Amino acid sequence: MRTKGRRRSVSADLRAANEAALALHDRTVDAVAAGEQQPGSDHRFVGRWPGDRGT
Repeated sequence: MRTKGRRRSVSADLRAANEAALALHDRTVDAVAAGEQQPGSDHRFVGRWPGDRGT
């Protein structure tokens, strides 16, 4: 049957995709989700916003 061969192929593909995702996660310093409001504290922002006079 072709099922075992196909299952092995899919399993290998999933394993490779998982390893690639883990490698990317290990290299990622910070992530931003587009379209979501995120405070600077979520990204360790330390500094001033433009126009901030420090009052």
